[in-house]
Amino acid sequence: MEYLDGIDLDKLGKKFGPQPEGRVVYILRQICGSLAEAHGVGLIHRDIKPANIILNRRGGQYDVVKVLDFGLAKAVAPGLDLELTATDSIVGTPLYLAPEGVEQPDKLDGRSDLYAVGAIGYFLLTATPMFEFRNLRDVLMHQVKTMPQKPSDRLGRPIGPDLEKLVMRCLAKDPDQRPHSAASLEEALAHCESARSWTRTEAAAWWAANLSPPPEESTVSAGGETQAFAHVIISR
Repeated sequence: MEYLDGIDLDKLGKKFGPQPEGRVVYILRQICGSLAEAHGVGLIHRDIKPANIILNRRGGQYDVVKVLDFGLAKAVAPGLDLELTATDSIVGTPLYLAPEGVEQPDKLDGRSDLYAVGAIGYFLLTATPMFEFRNLRDVLMHQVKTMPQKPSDRLGRPIGPDLEKLVMRCLAKDPDQRPHSAASLEEALAHCESARSWTRTEAAAWWAANLSPPPEESTVSAGGETQAFAHVIISR
C-alpha cells in the first residue's frame, strides 16, 4: 500500500486550531480535484469528512491531500454496478451530511459531496464543526433546517469575504444553490483573494516546526531480496 506520512484534517483542526485562509483554500482545492475525478467517472463519495482527508508530505512537497475511504461510494452513472450501502438508509457522518442525505438519501449526487467540502472548510477556518450537539437527532435536524453561524462570527474576527461566501454557498440547504460541480468550486476557490497566500516555504516551515521527520521505511529480506514495506496511516 502507498505510504502516507501525515495527519488527518480532524486532528489538524483539533490540535492546531483555526488554519490560515490560504492553507484552507489550498487544501479544499485539492479535495475538489479528487472529487472531480470521482464524479467524472460516475461515483459520489458520500462520506467526505476531516478524518477521511490526509494531509501529507512527499517528494519534497508539503500539504499534499489524499482523499480516503470510498467505502460508502455510490455509482450514479449508467452502466456502473457499485452500491455499497442500502439505498434508503442514511449514510455518511452526521456533522458533514448534506440535508438531502437526511431527508432523501437515495437522491444524493455530487453536490452532496460539495456540501461536505464546505463543512470541512468551516471546520478548518474555525477549528469547530458547524453544529455541536450531543444528540444525533438534533444534529440531523439542524443539518436540514438551520444555516450555521458564519465562520467570521464564530471566530469573532473577519475572514476574506470571497472565501466565506463560497463556504456558505456550499452549505446551502438547496443543492441547486451550491456550486454545480467540484471543478467549478475548485475554480472559484482559485480566485479567492487568499488563494496565493499559503506558499511552499510556509508549508515546509509548518511541517518542520510541528511534525517529526518521516520514519524510515522498514525492510525485510524475502527470498534473498530486500523488500520495502509501507503502511497507510489512518487516524480516526
